[in-house]
Parts: sequence; structure tokens; C-alpha cells
Amino acid sequence: MGRLIYLALLSHIAVTQKLQVTVSDVSAQLHEDVLMPCRVTGYRTPELDLPNVGVKWSFRSQNETEEEVYSFNGAEHKASRVGAQITEKELRKGNATLFIPQIKLSDAGRYKCTVFVWSNKAEGGSSLSVLANPKVTLSSSAISVKVGDERSISCAVSQFYPENIEVQWFELSNDKVSSVAGDICTGALVDNPDGTFNVTSRLRLRPTLEDNEKRYQCTVEHKTLPQNFSVAAALSVTERQSWMGIIIGCIAGVVAAAVAVIAIVVYAKFFKTVPPKLTDISLSERLVHMEKASISFQVTGFRPQILGIRAYLTCKDCIPKRIFHWTSTETGANGHLQTPNGRDEFELLIHGEEESPFIFNLSEFEKHKDNTFSISCNIAAFLDLYQHNGAMLKIQVFHKGHTSPAAEKEVELHVVGVAPRLSKVFMPRSLVQHEDCALTCLISCFKPRGIQIIWSRSQNGCLLDIAEATFQIEANNAEKLRERNGYTHSISEAPFPDRTHCITSMLKFKPTVSEHHRSDFICKAVHESTKHEAESKATLEVTVTPVLNPIQYVRSPEGHITLECKIHSFFPGDIEIFWLKDGVRNTPEITDIKTELGLFYCVSKFTFLPSQRDQGKTVTCSIKHASLKEPKEVVWRMIPIVVPPRISEISSDPLYPELGKPVTLSCGIEEFFPEKCTVMWQIGDSVRHSECEINEGNPVINPDTGLFNSKTSITFKARREDHDKLISVSVLHYATMVMPERKQHHFLLKGVPRVSDIIFEPPFFGYGQLISLICDVTGFYPNDITAEWYTNGMKLDNITNIGSGEDENGLFHLKSSLHIRPTALYYNKDISFLVSHPSLREPIKKQVAILLPALPPNVSEFLMIPSQPEVNKPLILRVCMADYAPGYIQVRWFKSSRCFEEEVSSTEPQIATNALCFSESQVQFIPRMNDHNCQLRCEVEHPESGKITEKSCTLVLKGTTIYCDSSLYETDGPFGQTKEQRLSPLRQSKEELLSQFEEAGVLKIQCSTKNPRAGEDVILCCKVPGCYSNDTDIYWYKGMYPVNSRNIRNEDFEGGCISYVTIETNEAEDECNIRCEVISDEPRQDACYTLKLQKALVAAAVC
Repeated sequence: MGRLIYLALLSHIAVTQKLQVTVSDVSAQLHEDVLMPCRVTGYRTPELDLPNVGVKWSFRSQNETEEEVYSFNGAEHKASRVGAQITEKELRKGNATLFIPQIKLSDAGRYKCTVFVWSNKAEGGSSLSVLANPKVTLSSSAISVKVGDERSISCAVSQFYPENIEVQWFELSNDKVSSVAGDICTGALVDNPDGTFNVTSRLRLRPTLEDNEKRYQCTVEHKTLPQNFSVAAALSVTERQSWMGIIIGCIAGVVAAAVAVIAIVVYAKFFKTVPPKLTDISLSERLVHMEKASISFQVTGFRPQILGIRAYLTCKDCIPKRIFHWTSTETGANGHLQTPNGRDEFELLIHGEEESPFIFNLSEFEKHKDNTFSISCNIAAFLDLYQHNGAMLKIQVFHKGHTSPAAEKEVELHVVGVAPRLSKVFMPRSLVQHEDCALTCLISCFKPRGIQIIWSRSQNGCLLDIAEATFQIEANNAEKLRERNGYTHSISEAPFPDRTHCITSMLKFKPTVSEHHRSDFICKAVHESTKHEAESKATLEVTVTPVLNPIQYVRSPEGHITLECKIHSFFPGDIEIFWLKDGVRNTPEITDIKTELGLFYCVSKFTFLPSQRDQGKTVTCSIKHASLKEPKEVVWRMIPIVVPPRISEISSDPLYPELGKPVTLSCGIEEFFPEKCTVMWQIGDSVRHSECEINEGNPVINPDTGLFNSKTSITFKARREDHDKLISVSVLHYATMVMPERKQHHFLLKGVPRVSDIIFEPPFFGYGQLISLICDVTGFYPNDITAEWYTNGMKLDNITNIGSGEDENGLFHLKSSLHIRPTALYYNKDISFLVSHPSLREPIKKQVAILLPALPPNVSEFLMIPSQPEVNKPLILRVCMADYAPGYIQVRWFKSSRCFEEEVSSTEPQIATNALCFSESQVQFIPRMNDHNCQLRCEVEHPESGKITEKSCTLVLKGTTIYCDSSLYETDGPFGQTKEQRLSPLRQSKEELLSQFEEAGVLKIQCSTKNPRAGEDVILCCKVPGCYSNDTDIYWYKGMYPVNSRNIRNEDFEGGCISYVTIETNEAEDECNIRCEVISDEPRQDACYTLKLQKALVAAAVC
């Protein structure tokens, strides 16, 4: 199988060659062997190389399930259908025909042959039809009947498939063939175990002498028969014996009686009475409810001729009931029976209901050579399943000389019903949401009457009963047991003379997409008598009719009209939309079809350029949808055409105007309607109509579009002040706009320089980065031009000016570049570019600002001179500020909370190598004794960045070391602790420690250092009750490594000892796992502690 998948994948990635398979449909008889052809062509080699060949036969049955029948993967054969086979010898020749033995009905369906040859694939589909020829037999080929008697002929058709079959009867007389329409009863189809069907048709005859020697033909029409198949039976009709014959017979009998008197005496003396024998009671093959059934028996070998027959029926009430009583009398030598009234017929005594289901028909006595007699009886019975099923029919025969029955037989009657046949569920061709819908199912050809009809709905695997009706056996109407809200169940019944019943069940409701789409509606019939269940199913495809909104329109500035129609609330999403303009179909633009609340919607647009001839015409948006029998449409009528004008680009003549010479500017006013409009020209901010010549052309209509076009121009002498101005033309079209349409033209004189805006290269930069400011000067003459760069009125150097020389129009061009490395001094400064030329009265100026970020200063730690201040001796405090921009800062010094009264000196900002500013600030004073331990603070404010940086320390006189700490704060931030404050251990008495340990518990570690920080030493302690330092070993561990004993100190107290440890940390640690282990005469004890460390904001320094 893996090789087959591999060959299938290659067929998708390789270049496809012309490999083909040829298949054909096959029709076969049931139980025959079948070959499903599949011929492979288009391969290049004389024979196929089987290791590179794959074959797969798949089968799709009539219930649409697909399964694999046979596969060959180049090495192995796999047959899923028993006996299926492909020969490798034929496969090498390109013949992948599949052999299927002993075909069955379940093998019928669609077959697909898929062949893989190396990297190529081809497939073809064919169908297999399985047929079974019907077998036709008559109950008798020759029928003999007396005038006035009734006889039936049976035509049994068996073992046929498919089930559609037609059985007809014809009468053949003197080469004339006529169809027999009446007295025909064709039964229901009977299923055989192998899937074939049987059916029986009976013809009832009541012939006359004219029908003698006629033939009756049973003709069967079936799909498997090339022509109709017929079998015939010959009819022989004889007269009953006439009265003359009886008289002659009587006379002959008297003569014979006289002659045989002596023989009779001898016979009476030597032979005794012979009692009758009763044969078994013979029944029809199937006793069907209310269908004529034949019951027969014979009484034979009895003498004398006097006989009595009685019939009893024992039903479910277990009470025998006499249904027939007959006796005979002997009248002489003719041997005929006579009733007491002297007529030559039988006496039938029927007790019970007037219309009995049993009709007895006795034959005449038949005399045999041994002078014994026999008689036969045929009973035509119309049995009721509920009365006679399981009943016992008993026949008793009485004979002369016997008071008790001479013979009797009994048989049980098994009456069956006919199961119902269901038609397919009929439904409307189109189911539209919220419109009345009726599902109809015909339940036909069943008896007796008792049946239950159930409608249910299946969706997503859930089955919901909807309606139910039960037909009672005796009732005339159906009893409705259940009917769900929203559904109406109506039924109609049609009984037939042969006691079969037909019921039409109709389910009415209004379908919705959310509840009924793709759901299965099932009509189920349960026949009470036969216990047969049959069902018919229909799958609903619910649709929702689209709603078309009125057409909206939008006109573009170019004059195009876009029509838009929203089509919404439809289902399913497949829809065809088209627009009709002048009867011509146009393909629209359709937005994506989207869903909302389970329904679909979309917007269709149609854009066209209207013409004057389109006035009054209509445009139609039409749709086709599964819910519509006819297309649905909405119409938009052309409004009077009003098209705004379009102004073309303004052109100049000459292309490069010269000072003092006439120049003409012109443009076109295009595609507008109606024609009335006003044109205005403007030079700069003024209108010089007195000095200008304005021409307006007459509007000209376009014969193709029906729209107007015109031209306008202005002619004037170019002046120096006209240079670099915008000349505009405005068109006011009264029909379409309130504000005029405008087009502008940048007027430039020949030889007068044009200066572009200044650009930066690169566009994004920082302090100290080399940048270029570039400006282009074009279109000047003569080549006498000055280009300079300035800042704050100061001319800048490091400029590059590159000229391009004279162009084809006699004009010159220049590119000027300024190269600088911006420092803090350039913060937000303006750079100006000035161009001077003889054609200019004043230089042209372009200006740009150097936009750089404001950076606050980095402030150093305090520097004390001397480093160990003393009382009444001069002391200098100094800080350095660096890396800030711009250079303006404010420095303030504080002692405690008061500003220094002594002189504070600060240097001017200077530019460092990183292009940023640096400077220093210091204060000098003489400390007094009361200045000891006072707070010294320096505050540096940078206004542009809005930041204030503070540095502080505590002044300790007389040589005491001062630990200084610095941090960056906002203006309202608190001061930090000194290093002395952060690193000093908690100063607590032993009593305070013991009280805390009692609260904390036994052998628990505590941290004695406030706010422990990474990179600093931390002191921890642990109480060890009941152990003293002399007889106890105490070890401390940081992680898995022991702490050096130099860092451990133990102190005894009353009742135990306290162990202290100093833990050394590094700046990269966030936390440490600490463990204390105590070993003594008692069991070993230990305690664990997780030390959390803080990160220092700024490194501490010693001042």
C-alpha cells in the first residue's frame, strides 16, 4: 500500500504525460462471472514494468458509500472482494481488467479504475448493472370447465431483478389477440433472500360455450427480456348433461335394473358396506387476508352412495361452529343425487352469518369399477386475519350405517397480511423559508387496515418525532396521537374492492434555514398485522428569497456613474447577478458574499460613463437564485444627465516664459453638461483682467457622449513679480456645483533661479554624526549665482557647490551641500540657505531647524579637598557635569536645608569629543563644630530636559570617614541611605534577639542586616536552644558550600547559644539559599533560609 501511495504522490509532482485508461459499462446476469474492462494506453515502453505500476479498483455502491475492491502496488495484490483478480501477464500488456466471479446484486454500482505508471496517473469510471431474468410458470397448461362454473389460472413470475415488472393477460381466439382487463388480481412483490423478487397474477374465468378452445396468455415485460415472454393455457368448455339424456338414462337404468336384479341380490349377499376415506385437507400456498383462497379435500372408496359431510370452524373463542352441512340420497340406478324437493342439485346448509367467508362447491359422485364412489369438495374462502388466523378447520364425513363420523380431518389456518409499500416522499421543487411546504408520502397495497404512520426529522444525528397517526382495524377514521407545534398532519384513505388499503399522508409546515435545512424528514409506516416496518426519506434544501434594496448611485469627479445594489437575506450563497443597460447584459463588480445571522448578503456595483442620449433610459439589476422560479430585478431610471466639468493641466506657451515678453497659458474644460459655465483666471492673489487677454471658446458637443468640451486661455506680459506665483483657473458650473472647480499652474520665469527645500542626508541623525544639508538651485541664467549657508547671521564653511553646466534650454543648475557634525551648540538652531542672482531683487532664502533631543547631565560624586575635613579649616566641595545638551544648566548647593551663603563658582559649558557639553561647579567654606554630621547636597537642574540631579553626603569632621551615596531623583524624590547605614548590622540587645526568637520559633534563621543588597556583606543569626558553644558544632552553608569558620561567631545565653554568620554576596546574585546545621549529643538539627537581595541603584563611593 505504501508503494501505491508513493506512486500516487509522484503523479502530482511530476510532469504529466498522456497516460489514458479506457473503460466501459458492463451489464451481467446474476451469479455470472464478470470482467470489468480497463485498458491502459499512452505509455512509452512495449510492456509495462510492473514494479513501477500501481492499480486501484474502487467501488461506489448505490447508497453512495465508496470502498476499495482491489489494489496492486507493484509487488503485492490485495483483493477486498472475494475472488477479484487481475493477472500480471495481462497487466504487462496494459490490460488492468478486473475479474469478479459469481456476481451478486450487492456488486452493482460505479467502479473506478486508477492506474499509476511511474510518475503518471490516469483513471476512468464505469458502471456494473446486475440483472436476473424472470421465470414464468402457469398453474395449468390446459383448463377444463363446465358451462356456468368458475375457474382461475395463476401466472407465477419468480427470481427477477430489478423489481419493475409488468404482467398482462391476453385472450387468443381465431388469430385475434385482445387484452383482458377485468377479473385480474396481481399480488404484491415478495422479496427473496438473494434480493430478487416474486409476483403472482391470477385470472378468474367464468366461460360460456363460445369460449371453448380459446387460449389465455400471460405476458411478462421486464428489463432483462429482449422481447416480452408469454405462456398460454388452452380452455375447454363442456355442456352440462341435458334432461333428455337423463330420461333416456333413467329408462336405460330401469331396464338395466331389471336385468341386474339377480346380480344385485348376489352382490348384496357377498359384499359388505365400504366406509369412506377422507384425504388430507389441501390449502393454498399462502392464505392472504381477504383474498380468495382455495381449500379442497376428497372422500373416496365408499359404498353405498349415501353420504354426509359437515365442516366446523374453531376460532379464537375456542367454540366450534358448524359452517357447512350436506347429506345425499340415493335415487336409483342413475347414481345421481337428489335433494328432497326432487331437483338434481346439492343441498347446502350453511349456519351462521348470511354472508359467510366460505363458499363450498361439491363435485358430482364419481363411480369406480369396484362399484365404490368418490366425491371432491372445493372451498373458496375469503379469510380475515384477525378472525381466522390460527383457527382450526375440521371436516367430518358420515356414512350409511354409522352414527359417528366415519372419517374426519383437521387443519390449522395461517392467514397473513400484505405489508405496505411506501413511495418516495414528494416535496416541492423549491422550498422557500416561511412559505407553506407540504411533504407527501403514499402508503399503498396493504391489508388488513391496522397501521401506524410516524413522521420524524433527523438533523445532526438527532431524531425528533413530529406527528403520528394510527389507523384502527375497524375504525373509519384515523386517530391522531401527536402533532408538534408548527406542523399539520393530514391523511386521506382510499380502500379498494380487493380489501387493500391506500393512505396518503401529508405533513404541512413552514420551513426555516436554521431548523430545517439539510435535515432528513422520514415517513415511517408500521403495519400491525405483518409487523413490517417501512420508511421513506427526503432531505430538505431550504432556500431564502433574496431581498433587493433600491439602487443607489454615486457620480465620480470624472463623470462616471456607479450604481450600487445591496442584495441581502438570501440562502444558499450561490447567486447569479447581472446588470442590463439598453438590453445589453453587463458583468458587475461584486463584493465578497458574507454571512450574517446565517443568511448571505453582498453588494453589486455597475460603473459606466453616461451620455446625453441615456436620459430617461433604465438600468436593471437582475438576480437568479435557487429560491426563484423567475429572475428577480430592481430598476433604476436615468435621472437628467448633469456632468461636472474636468479641467486639464495648464500648458504654457512658450514653455519657459521670459521677463517682459507675452506668455499664453491655456487649458481644456472637458466632458460637462449642461453647457453653461463661467471661467475665471487669477495670477497670485490678484486679478489683472485689464492687463490680460482672456479667451473662452464656445462649447462643442461630443457626438459620442453628448457632453460638451471647450478651451480657455490667458495672455499677458511676464513681470518680475509674477515669478514663483501660482496662476489658477476656476470654472463655475451652475448645474453641478456651488464652489468652482480649480486648477493651478506654478509660474516660473526663464533664467530666474528656483530653489528647492532643504533636505537632510541621512534624514535621521544624532549628536556628533556627520550630516549633509542639501538644496537644489535650478533654471537660472546667466551662470552668475551665489549660494551661502548661515546660522545666527554667521556664515558657515565646509560647503560643496556642484554646477551641472548649461542644458538644452540654455539654463544652469546648481546643487549646494553643507557638511556639519552637530554638537550641543546646534540644539534647535536654524540653518539658512541664501541664493543671490542678477535676476533677483532680493536673495531667495530657505531655512531649516536642527532638531536634536535634550539630554540631562551626568553628575559625578562629591570631591572633598582635603579628603579629611577639620574644624575651622577651608574645605572645597566639587562636582563635574558631563554629556548634556543644550549647555544651559542651573547648579545650587545646600548645607542641611539652607543654601550656601559662600561663593559658588561654575565653569562655562565646553564641547567634549562626543559633541556634548561638560562643566564643573564648586563651593568653598570653613566648617564649624556645629557642622559635624550635617547633610551636604548639590542640586543640578537641566531646564530643557526637565530633570534635576542631586548628590549628597554627611559631613564628619575630625578625620571621620564619610560614606557617600548618590542617586538620580526627581524634584520631589527622597534622599537615599548612606553606605554606613545600609551595611551596619542591626544593633539589638541579646534580650531583644531572644524575645524575637521565641516569637519566631525554635532553630529559625533571621536576617540582622536591614535591606540586604547584592555585593555587600549580610549578617544572619540562629538561636540553638539547649546547646552551648563548647559542646556543640555549628556549621553554616551557602548553597552547597560551607561558610568559612572565620565568618562564624557563637555566643551563649541562659538555656542555649546564638550563632552569627557573615555572608559575602556578589552583585549578580538575586537570592541565596542559607542553611545552619547543629551537631551535638542530641539528634542533628538544621534550619534553612532564603536570603533575598536588593540591587544597588548607584555604586557607593568613599569620600
